[in-house]
Amino acid sequence: MPDEVSQPKRVIATHSVRATRPGRRLIFLFIIVVIGLAVSLVFKIWPIAKISIKPDIHALTGEFQIKVDLDISSPNPATRVMPGRIMAVGEDSNILAGQNYFVRNIKGTSLVFSQADLDSVTISVLAKLAGEQAALLPESVKVEEGDWSVGSSGRLFFSNLTARGQFYSRLPLHYWSQEVAGRPIKEVTQILSDKPGVDKVEIRLYPFFFSNISQKIPKNQSNIRFTLDTN
Repeated sequence: MPDEVSQPKRVIATHSVRATRPGRRLIFLFIIVVIGLAVSLVFKIWPIAKISIKPDIHALTGEFQIKVDLDISSPNPATRVMPGRIMAVGEDSNILAGQNYFVRNIKGTSLVFSQADLDSVTISVLAKLAGEQAALLPESVKVEEGDWSVGSSGRLFFSNLTARGQFYSRLPLHYWSQEVAGRPIKEVTQILSDKPGVDKVEIRLYPFFFSNISQKIPKNQSNIRFTLDTN
């Protein structure tokens, strides 16, 4: 009788499966640690509170004399004097206007001076009138010139100006961060709205989903961002 053909035996490598289980546990543990670190980092960085403050805006008017001196080369806001020159023969006043220069005809003389110099002197005067604790809004400044006159030397020109602008009182935002840190948003809104010089307060938490989780300003002051809305 012929020998029976031996059948291949099925070998189950149970030892290899067992060997991979500790590796899987380590990978799973590593993932848990990474997720935990990520969550803790998120809660350390976020949420960020953005607090928009609209300050009280005040109007300001100042009347003063300005001088244009042909013998100086730079403006002096303290003495309200700025440089100027006589318009050259054949020079186009429209081109000068496009380059932000003013041309004023004073007793047959065409006086040329810079708009930037006039703005510099005017803003300096209004800022002093507003006071050290005020911030002037330069874009709000408007100037009305009076009649021009010329000195006896013919080198110095004068005009009385009326300047108008807007300003707001400087706000101690750094100290307010200490005061509002960790407090509920509604309470902080009321606290800041009652501050002198504040017209309106708007608070937002970022990212947006923290608004539903926590209705409090972050305790970390570096996560509190103040902005001024002067529009």
